[in-house]
Amino acid sequence: MTPKQIQTNQTLEFILDNIASQNLRMLEVGCGDGALAKRLKDLGHALVAVDSSAESIDRAKELGIDARVANFPDFEESPFDVILFTRSLHHIRPLEPSLIQTLRLLKPDGLLIVEDFAFSETHEEAAAWFYSLLTLLETCKGLLPAKDSFGRKLLEQGGGFALWRDHTHDINSATEVREAISQHFQILKANSAPYLYRYVAAMLPDDNESGNLVLRVLDLEKKTGELNPDFLIGRRFVAKL
Repeated sequence: MTPKQIQTNQTLEFILDNIASQNLRMLEVGCGDGALAKRLKDLGHALVAVDSSAESIDRAKELGIDARVANFPDFEESPFDVILFTRSLHHIRPLEPSLIQTLRLLKPDGLLIVEDFAFSETHEEAAAWFYSLLTLLETCKGLLPAKDSFGRKLLEQGGGFALWRDHTHDINSATEVREAISQHFQILKANSAPYLYRYVAAMLPDDNESGNLVLRVLDLEKKTGELNPDFLIGRRFVAKL
């Protein structure tokens, strides 16, 4: 598997663990290139996918996805069984109108499924661990330049913890996301999950050899999270009306 496939699989497993039916009508908000929507469609679900990037939507359409350029919550459709926010809700401000629109777009027995991250809750120990991992991979010449990636910025600036705080400007925190969801929905599940491996994946070629490395990083992050749950900055929510 490639790094992109691994990331898609992790999200797909989370979704499938929380839906009991087949042939569901789903909306994915923040679909990117449509990789996840394609996997869900191949499993028999009816997908509508939206993203604010026209380039991303073009790629999703090439996969046969009903993909549309939209800035949520400015989107209207008939009701869905499931609405997915895949690492997108932290970008949508203010949160309140988006969750009200989600209420309108969900069927009465529908589910809201959110995958996001708690960047502002990163502990200094986790930040130091991740920087050490990046420097090791960089020494082994396994990382691409990836100038616009967060991992590359960490390497260029010596891993200073201040960069983690600077990175939270103009995004919703995980606490804000959870509180906003709870105001309109009943939260069924709220779990932490690995997320740092995604930053490594963004700095690697998308091939099977790099995929093996990402799997090892993911496994290491999971095991470290078992010892200290605060280490995990991924956040996952499942909620209903």
